[in-house]
Amino acid sequence: MDGKEITFKEAVQQGPVIVSFWATWCKPCQSELEALKDLEDSWKNKVRIIAVSIDDARAMAKVKSLVKGKKWPFEVLLDPNKELYKAFNISAIPHVLVINDKKVVWTHSGYMPGNEVLVVDKALETLPEQTRDIFIRSRYNNQSHKDIAEALGVSTKTVEFHITKALKFHIFAIIFVCYLLYYAEKSPRQPG
Repeated sequence: MDGKEITFKEAVQQGPVIVSFWATWCKPCQSELEALKDLEDSWKNKVRIIAVSIDDARAMAKVKSLVKGKKWPFEVLLDPNKELYKAFNISAIPHVLVINDKKVVWTHSGYMPGNEVLVVDKALETLPEQTRDIFIRSRYNNQSHKDIAEALGVSTKTVEFHITKALKFHIFAIIFVCYLLYYAEKSPRQPG
């Protein structure tokens, strides 16, 4: 966005990289990028994020103003002719790619609150094993959230966010299994 031309191949050379296609007129795109910004502690120094604006040349001043105002902590590239957008055969935004070793390893279209966690997790999964899934493994070592945060170099809030999300999923799964077991007992049995 600083006026220097860079090829996409150069931009994604060091991975893993989350590439988010967006535009100034796309509110879900901005929500997703804001959510990724809020999760910065979970991806900083592990994953790079590149936001690719597909706004046309007439909107470049608006893109720069918006990015400056939002203080997004990631790289912003401009694709005013949608060449990159078309090369990836993207049909709608927001659209996210996770790229590692110069290959697309995961892709997702659309945005709903909470998707940003999935996007970051998919990118972290491409890291070497000793650095990925650390939130899940550390949960079973009786470590405090503060200890985990210090070991990872992230905030306690980030650790608590990931643990809470995982716990909610486990609680839902247990309730669902109990529901199935309860109704399996109540249903009439067929003679065998």
